[in-house]
Parts: sequence; C-alpha cells; structure tokens
Amino acid sequence: MAKATARAIMAMDRAMDLPRLLVSIYFLSLLFLRKNYCVVDFDCPEPNGFFADPEQCDLYYECVDNLPEAKLCPDGLLFEDGNPNHENCDYPFNVNCGAREFVRKFFKAILFAT
Repeated sequence: MAKATARAIMAMDRAMDLPRLLVSIYFLSLLFLRKNYCVVDFDCPEPNGFFADPEQCDLYYECVDNLPEAKLCPDGLLFEDGNPNHENCDYPFNVNCGAREFVRKFFKAILFAT
C-alpha cells in the first residue's frame, strides 16, 4: 500500500512539472526570438540597407527584406546617412543631421580624485 501511494505521489509530481516546463520553454523562446515581437514604426525605403530615423540623429534602422530593426550609434556618435549600403556612425562634426535634431541623452560617470 505504501509503495502504491509513493508511486501515485511521484506520478502527480511529474505531471505537475510538465506545465511548468512548458511555460518555461515558452518564455525562453520569447527571449531568444524577441526581435520578431518588437514593433518598429518605420517603413524601409528600400528592401535592404541602413536608413536614418526621420527625427533622431543617432537612431537608424537596418532593413533586411523590408523588415526594419532599430539601432543606436554608440554614445557621442551620430548616424551619417550618405550611403545606405554602409552602417556609419561618426563624430558630430562629420555628420549633417539636417532636420534630425534629436539625440538620446547619455550620462558618463565623473570620478573625482580625493
């Protein structure tokens, strides 16, 4: 009787682990496939290439088969949109942003010697 009860409890434990496992797999797959779940409000002018955001000078989009992926230049650099075949972030004095007047704010830690 005790063996049958132990087996029944173990079977219930295994059955309860399956939904947890399935939920974990679902969330992990969302993590790995998250690019497919991001909605970007940008229409690619050409199927493939690198294109500037119309408002923000350090934001640009990489279009692959008409699917845009938003990208940011490293801090302090702006996107130079002269050639859609090149992903080119450059120093502000080399980039003409035109109407793209916004940039994201970034903060640098300042360490003071004492």
